[in-house]
Amino acid sequence: MLKVPCYHPDGRFAELLEIDETAFGSGIHRIALKSAVVAHLANQRQGNASSRERSEIAGARRKPWAQKHTGRARAGAPQSSIWVGGGKAHGPKPRDYRQYLPQKVRQLARASAVLSRLRDGAIAAITSFAPGDPPKTKAIAQVLRKIGRGPVTWLIGTAGPHAALYRAVRNLPGVQCLPVQDWNAYAVLRARRVLLTRTALDVLTGKAPATTRDVPVRAGGAV
Repeated sequence: MLKVPCYHPDGRFAELLEIDETAFGSGIHRIALKSAVVAHLANQRQGNASSRERSEIAGARRKPWAQKHTGRARAGAPQSSIWVGGGKAHGPKPRDYRQYLPQKVRQLARASAVLSRLRDGAIAAITSFAPGDPPKTKAIAQVLRKIGRGPVTWLIGTAGPHAALYRAVRNLPGVQCLPVQDWNAYAVLRARRVLLTRTALDVLTGKAPATTRDVPVRAGGAV
């Protein structure tokens, strides 16, 4: 069993929660972790880098001077890649960098990333965020400083879409707020610390269904 500290909304320590690590598989699968991180970073690339080849350079295609008896180096066309303003040899062209990973590999990588963070003691829980009122940016920043003991990067996990919390943390540098259903291995590994609501922790460990939410959702899907 792994221990996860739980805190009150004001940053005070509340209790230690016990997490069964078998809920995240038998161990850390490093190959799946690397594959997921590489695929995620590759999928962020736009792939729109482009350079002009010699066939795309404007100008006459005639030989600039005779091949021999001029005392000058041989030249075939001004579009040559060794000339200033010439085409780029083997330059980049728009391409698709996307990589596909099977769903089971992505799930295995995410479980391995969470288990790695649990073993490192980088995951904490919080009972709630400012109950009854929309959470404020200043209050959340103070709580994160107390729990993290300094400026670190955070991943805040909720049980479902939490628009009010997202608005409160989106201006905090190094803080990302995502429902646990939308987590991926890269997001978990990128953050130095992970903070979960109690409900989100139950969803992550399988004690609560994935449809559980931290707060009621109004019509239209906004919190």
